[in-house]
Amino acid sequence: MDMIRVSGVSFRYVEEWVLKDISFTVKKGEFWGVIGPNGSGKTTLLKSINKTLSPKEGDVFINGANIKEIKRREIARILGMVPQEASIVFPFSVLEVVLMGRSPYLGRLSFEGEKDYAIARDAMEMTDTLSFATRSINELSGGERQRVLIARALAQQPQVMLLDESTAYLDIKHQIAFFDLIKTLNQKEGLTVMAVTHDVNLASIFCDRIMLLSKGTVHCIGTPEEVITESNIKEVYETDVLVDTNPQTGLPRVTLIASSLSDKGSRSKADAAPQL
Repeated sequence: MDMIRVSGVSFRYVEEWVLKDISFTVKKGEFWGVIGPNGSGKTTLLKSINKTLSPKEGDVFINGANIKEIKRREIARILGMVPQEASIVFPFSVLEVVLMGRSPYLGRLSFEGEKDYAIARDAMEMTDTLSFATRSINELSGGERQRVLIARALAQQPQVMLLDESTAYLDIKHQIAFFDLIKTLNQKEGLTVMAVTHDVNLASIFCDRIMLLSKGTVHCIGTPEEVITESNIKEVYETDVLVDTNPQTGLPRVTLIASSLSDKGSRSKADAAPQL
């Protein structure tokens, strides 16, 4: 079953096209990674899928229905979006922010009930945020705020999770914990995931399929082994890397090659070599 289908989507903010004729299909229960350099259109693509932006050309379908015909409240019940950062001006408590994820299920004049609070608490437990539920969102560190935004999205109980660099502010422990959680929900609950990330190695480990964007176009789509190659990375990111096999997972692993350090290392070895 097709959960997301993007057909010929193009978008521009002013004159320059940010997305150009993007087409792909995500099956229900797939875990997709979206990678590419800054400015390649990754965030714009997620916003187009989420109906935050309207494509200038092409269409987006969710569960077979064109999003143009789906009301915003219904989209919020299907799609959960975790942005890289969000501006929250008022000093809401962490619990209040997470409960905002329940708003698509509430009437205009209704308030959260016991079920909503239980779902919010579960989401906070899963994201390790329950211990500061009463604190103001504005008192938290960047990593703590991001975990709260993730909890808010989980509280929506969506069918699809759209992640826009959601682990950017998290330490290694919480990055792995978050991706483990999302992967578990993906495998056990059938959650469909599209994760934009700059961490190519995380994408390799957790994603079923990966889409590599370059200057607003699809460079390639495939399994981690098909996409994460030295030639693809070098061509799109314009940098030299070493791609080998992770001995633990058997998946592609990317190692950056810093020319300045390589040169320094070469010089050090040359200096230490015996003179003939």
